[in-house]
Amino acid sequence: MRRYCHDLRPSLLDDLGLLDAVDWLAGDLRARIGLLVEMGSEGAALRLGSRSELLIFRIVQEALHNVERHAEASWVRITLAYGADTVRVSVTDNGRGMAPVGGRSARDRPDPGLGLRGMDERAKLLGGRLRIHSRPGTGTEVTLTVPLGPTEPTELTPGFPAATA
Repeated sequence: MRRYCHDLRPSLLDDLGLLDAVDWLAGDLRARIGLLVEMGSEGAALRLGSRSELLIFRIVQEALHNVERHAEASWVRITLAYGADTVRVSVTDNGRGMAPVGGRSARDRPDPGLGLRGMDERAKLLGGRLRIHSRPGTGTEVTLTVPLGPTEPTELTPGFPAATA
């Protein structure tokens, strides 16, 4: 029960931000099931508003949950790319893949699961776009692109978590 409560809103997300919280997810998955999990980032890490960071965290968490439950993958790569006006997060695996989604929203898939629907709804709450690229036997790539508002991001200062509104 404690693990589930901690997973709902890890204090690491509030204390250190999205990048460290996603790195924690990667390490947890690696430790629990022995999957090779690569984690990378591009650009200067930014602190977003707590709501945005939580929604992005949940999308990554669900994508990793899907890898664990369905993909039969031997590796997964998580990348957070911080740009001037967007944050892009991708979760890519080499698993068994799934029926084509053609780059459309998860909602457009025939009979999308609740996890995919939840990810898509969270992306919309962020004003972002969720794309899923997959074919049977080729793995899956989930990419979330979120526009940054004019006042939302704050560049991280090493060793000091940025204050958020």
